[in-house]
Amino acid sequence: MHWGHATSRDLVSWTDEPVALVPGTDGPDRDGCWSGVLVDDGGTPTLVCSGRHGERELPCVATGSPDLRNWRKDPANPVIGAPSEGDLTAFRDHCVWRENGTWRHLVGSGIRGVGGTAFLYESEDLRDWRYVGPLLTGDASRGTAADLDWTGTMWECVDLFRIDGADILAFSAWDEGTTH
Repeated sequence: MHWGHATSRDLVSWTDEPVALVPGTDGPDRDGCWSGVLVDDGGTPTLVCSGRHGERELPCVATGSPDLRNWRKDPANPVIGAPSEGDLTAFRDHCVWRENGTWRHLVGSGIRGVGGTAFLYESEDLRDWRYVGPLLTGDASRGTAADLDWTGTMWECVDLFRIDGADILAFSAWDEGTTH
């Protein structure tokens, strides 16, 4: 898994650019550079993505040139060395934003036997993360995968945003390898 790169002047016609991120030959992303987010860190384009090594997916950071064509992986990757909770179904996908001078980071996950969750971390520099706790946890025992409001056993592609003063948490409900 790689990070592609395309540019557009009108959001209709796109030009493929060189690939932005490729897996390393060893290290935390040797089996792929998976989903994540791009943030502006004081003028420096910064990616927070899931580096995959075997079955482990952990947050990694890369910084880019202003034209987004050249990327450097942080030598301290992964920036979170292990999930902060116990028996999880997964730990991947990132939503990162800056609020009141502090970086906040949601990681999609699931607590085995409970349900999908979004774990919240905080940082001053996008590298040293403090675990805050689950932002919200679903209940996989309520309903079934056929129900539109079922929250699944794991949350993928978590995103938190505000519309008209209301905080909205969006995610894809996942269970046993299937996204619902």
